[in-house]
Amino acid sequence: MAQRYGGLSLPNPTRTSNLSNDSRFLSIHDYVLNSSVLSGGTTLTISDLPQGAIIIRIDIRVSTAFTTNPDSQHNIKVTNAAGTTILMDNEWNDPNVVGNYSTECYHTISGNIKVTHDLSALTAGSAVLRFHLYEINS
Repeated sequence: MAQRYGGLSLPNPTRTSNLSNDSRFLSIHDYVLNSSVLSGGTTLTISDLPQGAIIIRIDIRVSTAFTTNPDSQHNIKVTNAAGTTILMDNEWNDPNVVGNYSTECYHTISGNIKVTHDLSALTAGSAVLRFHLYEINS
């Protein structure tokens, strides 16, 4: 589902630096948000982020403004599995305006991540939801 960036080139890595307690590496996971992904519901569940990884930043990069019929102010919110808005609140982004919206957060993934929105009747709009996280180097 996501494009994933980052990884280690060593065939059997034991750590990512000379630090003896270095057990994580930075990776980026991208999810495209457009009419084919967001239609038919108000919640998108992201289940392929690695459990135990730590989310350190979330970006929404709106390349085409979101519009619906009838058009109004739109909302995108990123929550944890329990529905608690600890990741990205809808007040921190405006999908009606092209731009990059970013928030730093520190959240250990345990369960699915949910993207709640009111964009099910899209006539236009495209964005990339990007998670920056530290994955466990097993």
